[in-house]
Amino acid sequence: KAGRYRASIVRDDEQAAGRIFVRFEDKIQSRPVLPGGDSATFNLPAGTGSLEIWFQEDRKKRTHVTNNGIVGNVVLTRLD
Repeated sequence: KAGRYRASIVRDDEQAAGRIFVRFEDKIQSRPVLPGGDSATFNLPAGTGSLEIWFQEDRKKRTHVTNNGIVGNVVLTRLD
């Protein structure tokens, strides 16, 4: 369903500033996250397809979580 969604990401103890990215239907959106923050709000279209969400610290390259812990897990909540 199209609408506003909150993406909340489990982060590690460092809690640096950065951006949350959402890729859906080959379109990428991003929103800033302040130090200590863990979520951002996105307007997503209706449709089916691959959804990818990640956090990237400011001035750093994207890293992929390589262990089976909870850091990097995402909860996507519909707001409307």
